[in-house]
Amino acid sequence: MNTNLRDVWASLQKVETMLVQTGMRLRPEGGPDLREGLDLPASLRPLFARSIYGFDPRRIRATDYLVRYPFSSTDAIERQLAELAEIGVLTGPQDGAYAVTDRAEGFLRLHTERVGDLIDRLDLGAVNEDDIQKLLAYDRRILDAMRRSVKEEPSPVFEHRLLGLHPEYDPPKRWHHWHLAWTMIAAHEDAEEFVRVARGIEPLTWFARHELWFTARRPHRGRMKTCADLQRLAEAYAPLEDAEDVCAATVSKMRDSGWVQIEGDACRLTPAELARADRDEGEVEEIFLGRWPELSAAERSELKGITDAINARCEELQAAAADG
Repeated sequence: MNTNLRDVWASLQKVETMLVQTGMRLRPEGGPDLREGLDLPASLRPLFARSIYGFDPRRIRATDYLVRYPFSSTDAIERQLAELAEIGVLTGPQDGAYAVTDRAEGFLRLHTERVGDLIDRLDLGAVNEDDIQKLLAYDRRILDAMRRSVKEEPSPVFEHRLLGLHPEYDPPKRWHHWHLAWTMIAAHEDAEEFVRVARGIEPLTWFARHELWFTARRPHRGRMKTCADLQRLAEAYAPLEDAEDVCAATVSKMRDSGWVQIEGDACRLTPAELARADRDEGEVEEIFLGRWPELSAAERSELKGITDAINARCEELQAAAADG
């Protein structure tokens, strides 16, 4: 069967979400917490974790961070980086950049390993080790093609991600798909930024519409259901000046432009805007998937079969846990 490549990507991306969610839900007592080991205020944890994993941990700069999360400001990020240095998890600035301390880097590696252990302990039923190794082989093949494509076209978010803190992927384990998919998502974000700029949409507006599109089209990743959710989600990526006012103004502008419908606390895209979002998200995926290697119909079918099976099993495990 000639499986549509967009469906393959949607299923592959869903596996990353489902593995992490299922591991954490089945064993919440084993879930790692950034408050353990490092004395970090809650407001600083998002920027700290995303800086480490998404950028070169020896050269963290506010300007680079804004490439990936463009709806904040240089001043706001600089302030948080300075606070992290005062706490002692970063050093610097030196030549305008900060670096992660060895202690903090070791802690984050432990954090990663603990999430990974929760994933590796899941009972995936009929999905056997051969299937997992095939999935990881496809992951590596896709990323190798993306690395080659960097030579032909700029991909700043993806290239930053390649410089971030990564575990050793040898021997290959099930949880490695989590980080390999994260790296693919960085390349997807480059395509999003290209389309956003071409459409002339402000960064925070694009972010809100993107989240509402996921809520409508891919509910397993849907995180924005109310107007108030925008502030919570946006600040999980980057600090905002006057976050409540900025986010409220963004939603109001989207409502006045006919982009969203608001009923009580609920917020959703209008049918017309959902159709435009479908168009734009489709263009994003065309650009992104154009960087994939050539996969035969049989390979696409095999890859989707493996990812669909993992997703179905994770859904079974979550449903059983909820009933129990």
